[in-house]
Formats: sequence, structure tokens, C-alpha cells
Amino acid sequence: MLRISFFLVYSTLLSDFLATSLILVNRWTAITMAIQYKKPYFSLFPFPLSPVLCVVFLIVCIFINIGTLISYRKHRKNDKGNKSNQQKNNEKIEYKLMIYAIITFIGHVIMVIEQLSTSIFNKYPEISAAVLTQYPWTMDFGSVVLPSWLLFWASDNFRKYIFNNFCPKWLQKLLQKNNNIATMVKPIRNGQNTI
Repeated sequence: MLRISFFLVYSTLLSDFLATSLILVNRWTAITMAIQYKKPYFSLFPFPLSPVLCVVFLIVCIFINIGTLISYRKHRKNDKGNKSNQQKNNEKIEYKLMIYAIITFIGHVIMVIEQLSTSIFNKYPEISAAVLTQYPWTMDFGSVVLPSWLLFWASDNFRKYIFNNFCPKWLQKLLQKNNNIATMVKPIRNGQNTI
């Protein structure tokens, strides 16, 4: 408990120090470079920071996902043999989390493509306007919809908790009816029914 409080105290303290130092640098530059502030700003303005950061993010994510796939395959090759139910459940969870990571990466690729196309087509107003209209759904789909619904799909316990606590009663009854259906099998011996 003490570690958490130290972490919270020091992280907020450091963020406060960082924000204060940035404000002080802003005030200092406003006083010392009151007339000359346009020169450094406009000399760095043409630098395409957003596309560069998007490409760096994409490359790092590609390497991380390749490493994840290689590690998963090595793990799968080493664990062949007799497995308990708990090991099978853990493998099922690992597989679902791998699918979650890959599809979440695809969502981030969609966001990066949208940002890159915004930067590339900013000189063409018609195309730029068309790309900018796609911004809301790409950001929602890539950063909210895919991760949250895939996590809902991957976690059996979370899904059961949501169904039990937030699902309407009629839907719970419908789900319970579908799960409780059982068939009775009567074995037949020598052409006669036995119970």
C-alpha cells in the first residue's frame, strides 16, 4: 500500500514539476523572444511531426506483434503433450489474447493510415476534407470499439459478470433456457427399452 502512495505522490509531483517548468519556459521565451518568436517557430513548422510519429509507432507495433507471434509459436511447440484442463484453459486464454493483440493492432493501423492520409493530402482541400470526415469513426473504431469488444469476447469471467449484473432479466432467462436444454437418452438392449 505504501508503494502505491509513493508512486501516486511522486508521479503527480513530477508531472507538476514538468508542467511548471514548461510554463516557465513559455514565459521566459515570451519575454526574451517577443519579436523573434516567429523565426524558430516557422523554421520548424514544415517538419511533419505527426506522420513521423505515426510511422515510428507503426514500426514499433509491428516489431512487438512479430515478437508476440514468434513467442506464441515457440510456446505452443514446447507445450505439446498431455495437458490438464487448467493448461487447456490457459492456452485458450493465451490464444484469445493473441487474437486481441493482433486485431487491436489492425485498429491502430487504421488510425495511423487516417493520420498519414490527412498529412499527405493536406494540400488538396477536397481530398483532405473527405479524409477528415472519416476521423471520428476511425478513432472510435480503432481505439474504443475493437479493444473493448474484443476484451469482452476474450474474458469469460468479465462477460459473465456483465450478463449477470447489467443484462435485462428477460435476456438472462432466455440465456438460461438455452443452456439448460438436455436430452434424455434411453439405451436399447435386444430390441427392448430399458430405463
